[in-house]
Amino acid sequence: MISGINGLITNTIDKVGASHLRRVHRKMALASLKEHEFPCRLTAEERAAVDSLWHTIGYKGNDEWHRLYKTVNSFDSRYLPNDVYGLEVLPRLNSTKLLAAWDDKAYYPRFIPEVKQPVAIAFVIEGDFYDEKYHLTDASSLAYSIIDQYEKIILKPSFGLEGRGVELIEIKNVDYSLMKDKLHSFGRNYVIQEVIIQHDSLAVYNASSVNPIRVMTLRMNGRIHYLHSTLRFGMPGVHTDMTFINGKEIAHVSAVNCNGEVSKKWFNMDGREDLISNMGINNQRTIPNFDRIIEAAKMVHERLHHFDLIGCDFTLNTMAEPILIEYNVYWPGIILPQYCNGPLFGELTEELINYLKNKPKK
Repeated sequence: MISGINGLITNTIDKVGASHLRRVHRKMALASLKEHEFPCRLTAEERAAVDSLWHTIGYKGNDEWHRLYKTVNSFDSRYLPNDVYGLEVLPRLNSTKLLAAWDDKAYYPRFIPEVKQPVAIAFVIEGDFYDEKYHLTDASSLAYSIIDQYEKIILKPSFGLEGRGVELIEIKNVDYSLMKDKLHSFGRNYVIQEVIIQHDSLAVYNASSVNPIRVMTLRMNGRIHYLHSTLRFGMPGVHTDMTFINGKEIAHVSAVNCNGEVSKKWFNMDGREDLISNMGINNQRTIPNFDRIIEAAKMVHERLHHFDLIGCDFTLNTMAEPILIEYNVYWPGIILPQYCNGPLFGELTEELINYLKNKPKK
């Protein structure tokens, strides 16, 4: 009897949570639609096409996301609504129980040693300090070492997305005491890295930030599929590619085709587009070694068996070698990639829906 009641309570809580999340995502789409002068509506035939495709996997008839993507690009029933993604698709692809452990950036060198990464200086794990080889050290020794050896360093929270909380420190502006205080106050879980000097083909978009290439990959039926890529670039003078002004996320995102050619236009978070040349960027270049970036992304995905949808952020160093900045298994964003590249899963959409509809949430 008690277990039955507990099950009823759990199901009720789940339904309330799902209903709340659907409302949140609906408001997101409506807010973005308001940013467009002529927001589109769906025809009866278009609504029927969306329902026919997605109803077996949690679609509830709210058409705001398809209206938004139609406004930005054109109608395609294969666009994945954000609520269906978060409530139905992603939990069937990625193990929610293991997200926190595998998302910890302090363990990237151990998880994926085969892929080149930013040079690690130290790791802070649950408040304890470790050097680049995971040997226990202390803040005092680490502060002296940083002051003596580096001109700039990056402090990056071990858990977090899209540059949130990342801090660039110029050593000329701090002494030993200030550095030690910073190491103690930054948090209980973070990594300390050397600053990446990115390749000119990426620096041209914004020299003050590392401008990452987001590569989306999908594992289905034992095979890893490359989906598509985008380039994010920051605002002049800002050292991260994503910026938050008055609580609003500011983004510049462009499509990158399979040959490494970056689109001539970019999108913001609401799907408003503009030409890159209007930002004073007139010497775009093809991203070199793009095939190696895709190869590296697939290698990362091969090591992450609990997660079937991954967004990997790469840059290129001055020698045009791919450098893994981070991978995202928690919530690989789909809104900007769909603005830039069309439906997330493209030609794989129907196959994926059939693959997932009888698959339990992880």
